[in-house]
Amino acid sequence: MKTKFIAVIILIFSFYCCSEKEKQENDLIKNNIKGNVKSTKTGTFKAIEKFGEIVKGQVYSPPFTEIFFNEKGYIIEENQYKNGSLSWKTKCKYEKNNIIEKNGYNSDGQISSKTELEYDQKGNIIKKTKYPVIKIFWKGKRIKYETTFKYNKNGNKIEENRFNSDNTLGTKVKFKYNEKGDVIEVNEYNSDGSLRVKKRFTYTISGNIEEEIAYKPDGDLFWKNVYKYNKNNDYSEYLIFNNKDILDSKITYEYQYDNHNNWIKKIEFSNEKPDVIVEREIEYYN
Repeated sequence: MKTKFIAVIILIFSFYCCSEKEKQENDLIKNNIKGNVKSTKTGTFKAIEKFGEIVKGQVYSPPFTEIFFNEKGYIIEENQYKNGSLSWKTKCKYEKNNIIEKNGYNSDGQISSKTELEYDQKGNIIKKTKYPVIKIFWKGKRIKYETTFKYNKNGNKIEENRFNSDNTLGTKVKFKYNEKGDVIEVNEYNSDGSLRVKKRFTYTISGNIEEEIAYKPDGDLFWKNVYKYNKNNDYSEYLIFNNKDILDSKITYEYQYDNHNNWIKKIEFSNEKPDVIVEREIEYYN
């Protein structure tokens, strides 16, 4: 279902576990969560209309997610549940607020994936090594995927190199910035040096992404996204345009908030029709 896919994309865009962003902001700030939050519990449901009201329908996948933060605001654990049982766990390890290891576990408690990160003296990630399935080997060697990063004098990432399991270059990504340090252009290249896709970004006065445009190698439009925000800095509208610059989908949001101005219920509308309900319980340290 297209609208369900869009909902999942937005959830991933707005919240990801054990953030690896270069800027020194904790995960609460990056995900627009206010206060000294200890944990969040989120459930995602199909929205249906009954007797003139919008209510929860079937559960979406992943149905329930639980995220734990340390007192400095960094994610230390994420659990996903299905049918009331744990289906996946991710745990993060830190040194001086830098994530150095991220491990994924299956429902049996067995480690299934590992990501290790290395930093320079300024705290920038310079290398990320991902072992997708711990037990898989090839020609006697453990399968791994490495990504390396380069930065300018301002500490902004300017290049990302993603390598295949045989250590050959798979993808190169280059970044350009404005005077505020916001990414304004991303160029993704194939291993032979040919351009795969170009993305350009514009921002609101408050620094939120306002427009994201992707172009094909020949310069033609690939797709365009436009974002709007409410007074609490949460998405209020998300517009998706196709390669003809014609509006494909319009996603809007309604929220209920707690006393910290964090949303505890979100209703997503697709082309004016209720589509998804997300409920979130938030526990604070104090």
